[in-house]
Amino acid sequence: MSRTVDRQRRIALQAARAAADALSADVFLLASPIISRSMARRLVEEHAKTERREKCVLAVLRTQGGDPDSAYIISSYLRECYGDGFTALVSGPCKSAGTLLVLGARRVVMGRQGELGPLDMQVSKKDELFDSESGLELFTSLDILTSTGVATFLHHLFEIQLETQISTRLAADIAAKLTSGVIEPIARRIDPIGLGRRQRAMNVATAYGKRLGVPEQPLEKLVRNYPDHGFVIDFREASHLLGDRVRRPVEAEEALEAALGRLPHKERQYIELVNSKKIGFAKEGDQDARQTTKRQHQKDQARTTGKRQGNGAEADQTLAAQAPTGGT
Repeated sequence: MSRTVDRQRRIALQAARAAADALSADVFLLASPIISRSMARRLVEEHAKTERREKCVLAVLRTQGGDPDSAYIISSYLRECYGDGFTALVSGPCKSAGTLLVLGARRVVMGRQGELGPLDMQVSKKDELFDSESGLELFTSLDILTSTGVATFLHHLFEIQLETQISTRLAADIAAKLTSGVIEPIARRIDPIGLGRRQRAMNVATAYGKRLGVPEQPLEKLVRNYPDHGFVIDFREASHLLGDRVRRPVEAEEALEAALGRLPHKERQYIELVNSKKIGFAKEGDQDARQTTKRQHQKDQARTTGKRQGNGAEADQTLAAQAPTGGT
């Protein structure tokens, strides 16, 4: 490790300890590309081995999403362990399952680079193990198909009535047949099983959101009302959705966010509980350890996808076939 990186990590630790002192809170640093069961296990392990705990905790979050079950486990665990609940400091992108985790917080602090995202849970693409798509994509297609069908029917109906003297009922029958000729071949391509699978994935986010106490209106907006999975929900949008639960960071939180932001990109993976007695900044380790963690994330994600589709065994077998033959 270079001296510069080592110094940046020490500065990040000092900022975390300063925030813990200033806020009279534990500080949980949670940054990972994917939220997974292994991440949830490590969080519990870190919490169990820390000597002194405050009544509240600041969870500093950065993730692209992942397993909604694990996000719910982490959020519920933090709520149960701290009588004053937990505060979520969104220090960067915190998408999909990351947003679900944040919804369990009593307070949400949107950092200068913080952004949440819609709760359109990802489902795997057909015949693809690791590639996924938004659960909203098929529902968006259905909405477009429905609106197109209605517009096509009305167009034909008005045209027929303007150009002929036949009755409205007969004109409607003709318009319906013409519309059916356009819409039916497209509708046949929709897989009802795939539609059900996507609906179940969307229901997961809704059910967990309700159990975390999210009001129905903002929850429904997060699940269905955004046009794209990557849509940026910034401070203003988050405030509109969650009201006075959302605020800007105070000085100690800003300093911590800035210190973490100066870490090199490859160093921004950490699961660490810090308070005024913490003396180390445990990283995930060397390159081999990071590769092992990455494979565990992939296995967790594949198992979750398999569980949604009923093919968990096949996912594990595929991962086993792809695993390196030497070492961990």
